[in-house]
Amino acid sequence: QFAAGLLPSFALGVGEHNLTATVLGSSYYYGSTTSGSLLAKGGTITRLELPAALEAGVTFTGRATLMLEDGTPLAGMPLLVRLEPTGVTMLAITDDNGSATFGAEFAGNTTHAMLVRVTFDGDELYLENSVEEAILFRPPPEIPNYLLWLLVAATVAATGGAAYGYRWYSTRHLRAIRQVLTTTATELEANLDFRDAIISSYREMCRVLQGHGYLRSRFETVREFQQALRQAMQLDQDSLSRLTRLYEIADYALPDPGEQARSEAIASLRVVLESLEAMLHAPT
Repeated sequence: QFAAGLLPSFALGVGEHNLTATVLGSSYYYGSTTSGSLLAKGGTITRLELPAALEAGVTFTGRATLMLEDGTPLAGMPLLVRLEPTGVTMLAITDDNGSATFGAEFAGNTTHAMLVRVTFDGDELYLENSVEEAILFRPPPEIPNYLLWLLVAATVAATGGAAYGYRWYSTRHLRAIRQVLTTTATELEANLDFRDAIISSYREMCRVLQGHGYLRSRFETVREFQQALRQAMQLDQDSLSRLTRLYEIADYALPDPGEQARSEAIASLRVVLESLEAMLHAPT
């Protein structure tokens, strides 16, 4: 008996594939052939379209689009839509364009945004994924008709609130990227499969970059990925090189390349996370 490792290529199509193993034999043993099958699942991406900000109690419509990583829409697929803070969960089915619409009443306020999370649980052919976006609270327009100092105070408060809201909204992708890298570092520190952790991180990073418009659905080169990272995060050259080099070697790495490679990968991720934290906490 013996075992042989198999590293499927990213280009492998979705579905079942036949595998054939042949023993050539020798002067002492007869040769033989056996066959089996391999089920390849497709990676998926969900794009979520929502209003940026709403007044309390306003009814809105959202749209979620489910597709393969190459941009092919997936029709007839169930999506679970969960709303917070209300805790409401609803089911939506994608149409021929891979899109599903849903309606709800905005339940955010001045303290908390409304969170909308769309989850695809996957099936026998396609991998699961989820996406979460926030709708900010927008106060109703006020028409001051009395003392001037009240008008000035309201203007200052509105400006400060809008600046904070814009800052929070404009850095959503940075928080999503931070979550991806933190999860990857944690998995590597927990001695989970090295190659699986890095490839999963790469796919999630592509999903985030594509979901926020930094990367095309059908990008072709590592340079495009690097440019998308640079535009999204404006990292220093050292951090950018560490991150892209980590993803580049993942396709050729063994499942467990050794303790040194794992330690170097964790150190690289921590350096990038430090740069990312500095960006998130930089004064506006």
